[in-house]
Amino acid sequence: MIKKIIVVSLCVMYVPFIVSMELQVGLKSSSSIESENSPVDYYSYLSQGINVVSGALNSGLTSATNTLATNLSEYQRFKKLGWPPHDLAAQEGLKDTKNLYRDVEDIVKNKRFGPEISLILAKFDRRVLYAQEFVHTFLFKPDHAEGLARARYSLKNHVPVLSTSYRKMVIAYLEQQRDTSMSISVGLNQDLKNFKRALYDEEDEKDGK
Repeated sequence: MIKKIIVVSLCVMYVPFIVSMELQVGLKSSSSIESENSPVDYYSYLSQGINVVSGALNSGLTSATNTLATNLSEYQRFKKLGWPPHDLAAQEGLKDTKNLYRDVEDIVKNKRFGPEISLILAKFDRRVLYAQEFVHTFLFKPDHAEGLARARYSLKNHVPVLSTSYRKMVIAYLEQQRDTSMSISVGLNQDLKNFKRALYDEEDEKDGK
């Protein structure tokens, strides 16, 4: 459907251009006959018109394809984090991501460094970006329909790729939702206590070192 719309639009835009080129060819041809100059190169004009239309068509299709790919890629990125929870493929993505977190913990625990961990860290870095993007969806839009669920989900499943600052922002967001909404679930207060305890225990451990 997108391709059809683009093709029709481009035809409307560039058919007058081609007609204009044909008129120019006709005028120059008449002029050439009268002046007995060499004949006009009809193919160069036709080729020029075709190139313009082809270039615009390719540009339009590329733009539409990129837009569609962007929408799909966000969905795919979040599936790597296990979202939405009811999606079976997303749950496979979450399982793979949790295994990745364990691999990184193993690297730290066993001080296993070297070029062989490059692929693991590259994958881990991508999860950092995905998790940040996931958090942005509700921090940038506080009234997001899934904001509360996404915030709790991110702190329950993706702490390994969320910095201390991001975790504090998510906790603050949850507190705001709790204080401003009348329909917050009973378990939120307990979740907040757990999230804060885990965060501050880590900070105390760092200070102790």
